[in-house]
Amino acid sequence: MSESLFGDESPDCPQCGAQEPRPILYGIASEEMVTAARLGHIVLGSEDATDARRLWQCRGLECNYRF
Repeated sequence: MSESLFGDESPDCPQCGAQEPRPILYGIASEEMVTAARLGHIVLGSEDATDARRLWQCRGLECNYRF
């Protein structure tokens, strides 16, 4: 586990073991959120938070598992 962009502990990917997954943010994206997503700091989820149980996306090049 490592500290994420938001200061909390981020888990290792349960699929491949990669560290430092990107947090997934749900809701209407602000300009800052779009910029952060383009830079790879976060992942934008849907505006509808029905899938909000997924909090992280793996950074692994072949993985991209959401958990």
